[in-house]
Amino acid sequence: MKPAPANPDRNVAVFLHSNGSVTIDKPDALFEFNYVPHSREHDLVYWNLPLLIGWDRYFYVMSVTARAFLTPHPSVLAMIRRIWTELGGSYVFVHIRRGDKARESDLVNITRYTEVLQAKCNGSATVFVMSDGFRSHEEISLALAGDYHIVSYRVLMKRWGLYAAKEESTGHYQEKFDVLPEVQRRALAFELVASMYIGAMADFAVCTYSSNICRLIALFRGGKMNNNGVYSVDWPKWAVVVSNSLINIPDA
Repeated sequence: MKPAPANPDRNVAVFLHSNGSVTIDKPDALFEFNYVPHSREHDLVYWNLPLLIGWDRYFYVMSVTARAFLTPHPSVLAMIRRIWTELGGSYVFVHIRRGDKARESDLVNITRYTEVLQAKCNGSATVFVMSDGFRSHEEISLALAGDYHIVSYRVLMKRWGLYAAKEESTGHYQEKFDVLPEVQRRALAFELVASMYIGAMADFAVCTYSSNICRLIALFRGGKMNNNGVYSVDWPKWAVVVSNSLINIPDA
């Protein structure tokens, strides 16, 4: 059984205004973006929407919605600004997903990440690495040693004497995360959101579109689908996943 959230509140109104802003009628609310009961009709509308309005339009709508709804808490926003300032405003971003992702898709060798990064990089010498395990961080740090300055959330927290939750060695496993103490889960969530926004503001990002994080970073960056500075080392294009199946995007 999964632990209950600290402040469960299912009686909350969320308002999306015409100017793109969002207001919530209660503070500290937690949301589940699921619909109950499940409806096959709803599923079909969701699955077919990209085909009905076109992939470029669909990506644009998803991007606007993501940026409107997913607004960082002021404390997270302050950390994002501090990290961005430390990075000097010019850096590249790498996200490596391991752990239980192996149950869904093939894991990509670190060499592939470094090849894409080096091929696309023509100036930035700082690389911000977001990973779900310290082994992945160590691997890419060794692979890029001497040519790039490697930074991560944890490196900066240690430098500043701030708390960072313990990191798994081999990656994120949801069942392990669910039983962690609440303070650790909150710290890991804080790190995830802050790092994700750092990825959205990077000169460019190298990641895997099989990861929700990578696809969300693309939405945060906006621009045109598959042409916004996100380079995937597995799926060739941004896509939508429903019922563990990939909706294929036809070639333009």
